[in-house]
Amino acid sequence: MKVVELVEQISKDAPVEKTLQDIIIESLIPQGIEIPKPEIVFGINGIPIFTKKSISVLIGRAKSGKTTVTSWIVSQSITAKVPVKVLWIDTEQGLYYGSRTQHWILSMSGLSSSEYLQFYDLKIFGPTKRIEMVEEIIKMFTPDLVVIDGIRDLVFDINNPEEATNRTGDLMRWAEVYDCHILNILHQNKGNEHARGHLGTEMINKSESVIKVEVGEDKLIVCSPEYTRSAPFEPFAFDRDANGMPQIVTGFSGVIATSGGGSAGRKKSVDPTEPSWNAAHIEIVNHAFKKKEFLKYSELSDNIHHYASIKGIKGVGQRKVREFITHYLDVGIVWEAPYAPSKTEKYQKNPKWLGFPYLPVTLTPTTGDDAPF
Repeated sequence: MKVVELVEQISKDAPVEKTLQDIIIESLIPQGIEIPKPEIVFGINGIPIFTKKSISVLIGRAKSGKTTVTSWIVSQSITAKVPVKVLWIDTEQGLYYGSRTQHWILSMSGLSSSEYLQFYDLKIFGPTKRIEMVEEIIKMFTPDLVVIDGIRDLVFDINNPEEATNRTGDLMRWAEVYDCHILNILHQNKGNEHARGHLGTEMINKSESVIKVEVGEDKLIVCSPEYTRSAPFEPFAFDRDANGMPQIVTGFSGVIATSGGGSAGRKKSVDPTEPSWNAAHIEIVNHAFKKKEFLKYSELSDNIHHYASIKGIKGVGQRKVREFITHYLDVGIVWEAPYAPSKTEKYQKNPKWLGFPYLPVTLTPTTGDDAPF
């Protein structure tokens, strides 16, 4: 009997597989609804180059400066006013040379390290294992921009039409499902200007932007738009300074200004009066009064700030904490107790509070992460 019950429970908990009809219905584009524009991950002079849920290709011959241009894009992204989370997947260089590229990017950014950049070396793995690893890493890091340096190493044969279609489909699916942009670095054929193989052709057909990199006059690295869904950007060029760092050539095609921003920066500022915060407010108050029944204003403020810090809640500085306390006093979850032990230690978790609308009152102690007071 227990075995039967166990089988029934497993069947109940198992995810329901979508039918073909379900998938078709979900794929219908609705009418009469304004679909928001895709979020810009990277742009040049106000022109979107990379947006979320799309893929792009950067092409060039060997030693043309593909890594240089990509490194510059990444350095601009991780140091933007709203930093972009960048994941770099390398399949060619190996640990030593990959670490040099990462160090180079950080040096270009004026940083010794960055939480917005993760660099992975997948050189020793085969195509099948690399595919599995790339998707899992994207899930783990949740980047805004993914760079795959060596996309041809995710297939066995770049001239196999089926593999080319499947791999391009994987890239588009990852970009859509994980809400990011995927930039792929691809070599051009030696004898012509085309990207290599069926894989190159298929990816170019599906890309939002195709950026061409080549060595121009005076050994400048020239970056130009081969194809873009939006307006094409003006070509620009790099040379190197005395330390070998790439720098934009002034006057090559006017001023170059980059733009873009990560998903974290597009969130609204924290507003404690929004109903979506109600459940969190209960936990915050429980945390604040965990050690003491009555608190000074400064202690209450410090405990709320401590909670925000340990939970990784951005945008809750001392000024914002004051807004939280004002809100708690307004809604009555915290009050100035009439029987407080002193004039300063007067703030208490209100035992008479009736709760937020549609949420139960759960003013019970929390565990772990003790407040400082």
